[in-house]
Amino acid sequence: MELLKCALLSRKVDKNSIELFSNVVADIYSLKSILHYAIIYLWQKQQTEVSEVRLVKAKYTIYSPVRVNLLGGWTDQLLWDESAAVINCAVGWHSNKCFKEIYPLRLDRLARFSSAITGRGTGLGISSIYAAMHYVQAFPERQEDYIRFVLEYEKAVLGTEGGWQDQIGGINPGFKLIVTPGDDAKRHRKFTITRRDDHPIIERMVLFDTKVRRNAGLVGDQVRDLLQHDQSFRAHLREVARLAQKHFSGSAEDMIQTCQHSWDTFVSFVPEMTIPKPMPKTELIVGQMLVGAGGGGFGLAFAKDKENRQEVVDLFKKAGFWATIPVLLPGVLLVDGKEE
Repeated sequence: MELLKCALLSRKVDKNSIELFSNVVADIYSLKSILHYAIIYLWQKQQTEVSEVRLVKAKYTIYSPVRVNLLGGWTDQLLWDESAAVINCAVGWHSNKCFKEIYPLRLDRLARFSSAITGRGTGLGISSIYAAMHYVQAFPERQEDYIRFVLEYEKAVLGTEGGWQDQIGGINPGFKLIVTPGDDAKRHRKFTITRRDDHPIIERMVLFDTKVRRNAGLVGDQVRDLLQHDQSFRAHLREVARLAQKHFSGSAEDMIQTCQHSWDTFVSFVPEMTIPKPMPKTELIVGQMLVGAGGGGFGLAFAKDKENRQEVVDLFKKAGFWATIPVLLPGVLLVDGKEE
């Protein structure tokens, strides 16, 4: 913290190590953004042998999807010391509120962050994706380092114990299976990411918003307690990680059934994760679940057939939900600021 304080107050640690905000202090939008950039550059300094790092105005505006989790959530926790497997996807949707007509998140060259989604506790991984966007914007040539940066940033600065699936889900492209081996001594720092944008479940997905926002930390504390003390919960996560790897190459029906069973079992351990509003009652919906960790926000419904998706969207809207057909996105989009 003393190193960070020195950087913020003087814009220079010392003449031999690192200089921050030397040219563009007036262009930085807020103290929050200054903190983000200071942390990023000081962290980067610790990972490299360079003797000086200068911060200049970002070259790119960055647009990002959000993360939708289907299967394997909570195996990404650092307390989970066995093999982990998560299926999630990077999505946007067509709306005049989105940026570039389809991206829900935007970070401009002056570090001004904009979101097409209102409220905190949406279940879409936005806080982790936000931190990752800052890192990718600052170091576009070293994008692979963002995962480790966000893990360490959230723990050291925010005091949270989040996992890795949110940032990977939003920053990395498409529909994917993320696996870490159980013998990873560095606690989930090795990742095998397999992309499959033609999985048939994609054509059955409907994204909905309950319009309820909850603090994910409350549920997170319960889950971390279960991870440490409840062997039946650990057995459930172990089975979910196995099924995620099995059904990633399988059918839509098998994946939907597995997602629903996993969700129902998880809710039996943590009742606060129950969907907080009555769902539309119709045979056109064959499964539904929330996509985040906090018990509020957004969820996924699975249509009986791909031809029924728009009908399902309309049913949600009639029931007072926001709903849309999600679109897979190829990860973040970097646009040269001069073209904006």
